Formats: sequence, structure tokens, C-alpha cells
Amino acid sequence: MAKKQRANQVTASFHYLVKRKRGEPDSEETGFTANEFSKLAARLRDTYPIDFKDESAIHLIKQGDIIPLLKATDISPTRIFGRFEGAYYGQEYRNTKVGTIDADSLNLRTFHYVVDHRPMVE
Repeated sequence: MAKKQRANQVTASFHYLVKRKRGEPDSEETGFTANEFSKLAARLRDTYPIDFKDESAIHLIKQGDIIPLLKATDISPTRIFGRFEGAYYGQEYRNTKVGTIDADSLNLRTFHYVVDHRPMVE
């Protein structure tokens, strides 16, 4: 059954990151330091274009090792807004304008994000 198009509705999903000791999922949350957040912010600002003709780059995207980052804007020293592309692959389908889309091809969809650093409160 076809999905009903909702052109005038916006959806949002909220997630948060916590830092724990590697390999210890039940360890205490320690939060991110200002230096760690600075490193993350620098990575988000690195919107160097990915060469989608490079099969090794596509492999890294499919593994989740790299993410196509499109734009990052500093809203404040502790808040960044941006866009990235989420990867979809693994299922063949037919597009009425393009034809058959191979299951191995990489399909990308744009998403927006807000990253906000809030120090841990003791």
C-alpha cells in the first residue's frame, strides 16, 4: 500500500549521546568535556565532499564509518545546527522516473541535526 503524502507536516526525532567506559555499557555516564565537544564540532564542520565514484568511500558509508556531512552552522559556542545524508541500501526497488534501483546502490536522504553540549550536573 502506498504511503499517504504529508507535505505540510514536520516530524522530529530526539536522541542524546552519553559517554561511558568502552566495553562497559552499565558504567556511569561521565558526559563530554569541552575539549571533546570541540573535537566533535570540528568533525561536524568538515563537510569536504565525498567522492561517490570511489567504491571504498561507499563501503565506509555503508558500514557507518563515515557520514556525508553537508553543512554545519555554529549557533553558539555549545550548539551546532547542520545537515547530513543518511544512507539506504540493500533492497531493490523500481522508481517510475529512473527505473530499477539496484539493491547494492547507495541511496541518500537529507536529515537535519542540532548538537547541544550541556555539561553533566552533579
